[in-house]
Amino acid sequence: MRLKWFFVALVGYSWLFKSLHAAPPSDNVLDLEPAGVLHVGKQPKQIGVAPNGKKAYVTSKIVYASNTGSATIAAIDAKTGRILRRIRVGAWPKTIDVTHDGRWLFSANYAGRSLSIVDLQHGRESTRLPMPDRLSGLALSPDNQHLYATGWDTGRVWRWRLVFPQK
Repeated sequence: MRLKWFFVALVGYSWLFKSLHAAPPSDNVLDLEPAGVLHVGKQPKQIGVAPNGKKAYVTSKIVYASNTGSATIAAIDAKTGRILRRIRVGAWPKTIDVTHDGRWLFSANYAGRSLSIVDLQHGRESTRLPMPDRLSGLALSPDNQHLYATGWDTGRVWRWRLVFPQK
């Protein structure tokens, strides 16, 4: 089994690992070796990967890292490790998720008590929804039809039905 890239976010750094080989399946162990370190911004928190797509914009996998210290999302080319752009979002973007087509990114902005919707085609935040809670977790449903977020203060799970613009 070979993995091309594996990303781990740590506070202060984003570590980029490349797996050179994996143990035989019977061992149930995956071997990772460091492949480099990439500075993406202040206090990186979360990683999201956009899948390959047919649009020219997504020619290779793009990795997104939320930077809590600068309230930005860094778009990183997974092949080269080059930062393609930084996108401003709400304060302390704690968790992020990317739609299956790689077109939209959602950011749970913990300190900003908001949810950012980022248009990745245009590279900007298109909407920021104020929330009565500090959002801490975020996930898209497997069918890409709903977005879920956990509220830190209230213990609630918020759910939105996604209505995508007509193409």
